[in-house]
Amino acid sequence: MVSASHAASRSISKLQEASNVLTSSLQSSTKATPGEQAPSKQELQTLIEGLKLEASKVGLMWGNNTPSHAEAESLLAGLEQRHSQLLTLLCRAGFSAGPTLLNSLQSAASPVTAACVHLLNCISSDKHGEVAVPTGKVWAACDAAGSTALDNKTAIGRKLLHISRSVKDNIREVQDVISESRLQTSEQQPAHDLEHGSDVDLDFETEPLRPGEIESAEAALSLIQAVLDILKLLVRVILTEQDVSGETTIDDWESLLFHAKSLADVSNDLAAALFAPQDKDEVVSATDSLQTGCELVLDEIPDRLRTPQTDILESLAHRVSCAHNSVMTKLSVDMSTLSL
Repeated sequence: MVSASHAASRSISKLQEASNVLTSSLQSSTKATPGEQAPSKQELQTLIEGLKLEASKVGLMWGNNTPSHAEAESLLAGLEQRHSQLLTLLCRAGFSAGPTLLNSLQSAASPVTAACVHLLNCISSDKHGEVAVPTGKVWAACDAAGSTALDNKTAIGRKLLHISRSVKDNIREVQDVISESRLQTSEQQPAHDLEHGSDVDLDFETEPLRPGEIESAEAALSLIQAVLDILKLLVRVILTEQDVSGETTIDDWESLLFHAKSLADVSNDLAAALFAPQDKDEVVSATDSLQTGCELVLDEIPDRLRTPQTDILESLAHRVSCAHNSVMTKLSVDMSTLSL
């Protein structure tokens, strides 16, 4: 008679095999069969809840005592089936998927498999008293997978939103530095904590900007705000797309996403360069790179999407150019003042 623990070990192999099949299928990214329906969120949620239920059954049975061989086989078969059905659904979502969606699907599937394997490892190693936590991890992985994107439009749109939020954070940080610097400059209070020997501030707050640096930061802030508006435009435009599944359409949006990520990275570099003491070369380099990145994104927008947004695109291009020129002017004035 095969033991329940040995049955759990066999199930681990089956789960890992199913995971390997999914990985191989996603990497090949085959096209969907004509007429085949893409999976829905409702289908995904149904399978997610089913897998959570099967994991709970396994955790409950092994948590109380060791089930019989027949009971173990039945419980593990239910877990394997739900796991396989979930991965099959994610595989269906991967048909004709671009790199962003494929990565999203793999990122959703891998933690679910890992959590299920961890649960079964506790069972196979006779750690029955420890199954509550692994069961909870299966639930957590399932809940995370339940929110995964199932189409290119959603996957790319979410990435653009995430990038937009990071740029918005940069704007907030620069605004805070400017506000605090203006406040400290107006108060003109010397640091006296060390002189009085008590209440020493160990927070190591950032050094306030000089008046000339504040002007440079404000000019650069306008450029970063223009970047945020470009990213917001991309989010609005992708929402108007009926479907992002054709090879050309996917390539267009993957390219725009790539350049958008670069914009966010350079925006972060520029925001960091604006902290005191400012290094002119760093600010100039980041500003030039950000202008170039904006131009690349605006140029990458395909004609089919560009035409309805012509006025907005021209306005954004003008704002980027003006903001770039303003930063360079402020830096020149500040440096000439220092040289005097």
